[in-house]
Amino acid sequence: MSPLISEFDGMKVRMNELDHEPTHLHVKYQGKDVFVDLSLMEITKGALPKRQAVTLLAWCEHNKTILLRSWKNRLKPGGIVKIPPPNWKGGK
Repeated sequence: MSPLISEFDGMKVRMNELDHEPTHLHVKYQGKDVFVDLSLMEITKGALPKRQAVTLLAWCEHNKTILLRSWKNRLKPGGIVKIPPPNWKGGK
């Protein structure tokens, strides 16, 4: 299983060490799988309710530097880092 990067608003955010381009995240929400392209900063596969989608994409944008560094270093031990959930309203 891919390392868990963060968990909030019922979503589990993961990055797979052996994954392919484009730079992306995998998100699981209520049994649904979502693919977030980090270069486009958008959900390119699957769908989320609007509140979760807005929170997730804002969190990705806020943590873009860390996420891109994790992607680049994903094959190294400790390369994928955990990121705290958002601390703004609605990001529990």
